[in-house]
Amino acid sequence: MLRNLVALLYLALACCVACAARQASSAAKPSAKPQLSSSELAKRKDALTSRVTELYNLAKAGEWRKMEAFMTEDSKDIFFGQAKNPIVDYEVKRVDVEPDGKIGFAAVDIKFFPAGFPTYMVIPQRGRWVYENDTWLVKLEKPVAHPLAAFMQGGSSGPPSLLRFEKREIEIERGVHEYVIPFENTGQQALTVWASPDPCECMEVSLDKEKYASGEAGKLRIKTRIDAQTEPRTFRIQVLGEPGNNWAFIFLQLK
Repeated sequence: MLRNLVALLYLALACCVACAARQASSAAKPSAKPQLSSSELAKRKDALTSRVTELYNLAKAGEWRKMEAFMTEDSKDIFFGQAKNPIVDYEVKRVDVEPDGKIGFAAVDIKFFPAGFPTYMVIPQRGRWVYENDTWLVKLEKPVAHPLAAFMQGGSSGPPSLLRFEKREIEIERGVHEYVIPFENTGQQALTVWASPDPCECMEVSLDKEKYASGEAGKLRIKTRIDAQTEPRTFRIQVLGEPGNNWAFIFLQLK
């Protein structure tokens, strides 16, 4: 079944591991790069946002060949070597451009229907872009394993992860409530963390910040507004930590 799962735009999956590591490497070296003015940097960020939107619109429509124009030359073979299916929808959450205007990053929530699941899932992805010949191009790295494969291999709580949560399964109640789940980055390097719940207007999730150093603790906050007539069900929150395949799944049981 895993081979038939929706591909989730491997262009995002392939680069999510390497992009944060490159950021950390570049931060450790003295920077002698020229910086763009604030107005030029804003223009370049707007241009990247437009390119990201265009790319994911093509993915939503299944226009794979047209997406080739959005990739660096060494990325095209990587992209076309992967199986693909259109995504259901997407939301651009954040776009960042480095001060020299040559490297950019885009965080996008991708919605898709995995085979055998009754509802679609939302997975946050982070892609790396480079500015070449006056345009933004997505830069792919060596493909990584499909995150859902790791999830299934890891059982109901998800795959092994450097993000250690105090609890991965909690009981919730109807009405308006807030739940806080502490966690820790148990790895040897800093992790950038995102959290995304299953599609539901009854729930909001947030983190106290975006990046957590090695050994640093954090808190996942969950605000729920569940109608008194809602039938028992299980809600799910997906948490991603990069770099690395650090996927954690939090399950909320409504009795």
